[in-house]
Amino acid sequence: METFNKEFPPLACPKTDKFFSVSRSDITRRIIEENIPVGALDASKASINAICDEYMTVSTEGMAWLLPAVCKYVLQRKPDHETFAEMIPLYIELGEIGYSFNLSFLNERQKELLYNLLEYLAETYSLDVCDAQIKLENKT
Repeated sequence: METFNKEFPPLACPKTDKFFSVSRSDITRRIIEENIPVGALDASKASINAICDEYMTVSTEGMAWLLPAVCKYVLQRKPDHETFAEMIPLYIELGEIGYSFNLSFLNERQKELLYNLLEYLAETYSLDVCDAQIKLENKT
């Protein structure tokens, strides 16, 4: 956890206009917007639960906060960490230019750390992480 915190230092959740890649008129955004923990360094179960599967509305800046927040939540084995662990490979697989967010903000050390985290997720939760690992090796 210490290494993860070093490579992904605390980052405040951005304001909603920067968190979302969609306009204020988007129905999904309007439904979950009040659950965005603006200014928070960590995510609560309630905020992750509201946001985690609405990734198509999250901007790159929002994902720069959300991905590490979900990873830290899972690593700390907080309530329902098993459910949220499933989202990490998906975020990595989808994070590319042309999608609502991309993972271009990741440096090489962060990619390596996420790659190792994916190994842990595969072993601990029996998740298929191959596509996400390939993505980290090749693209993002």
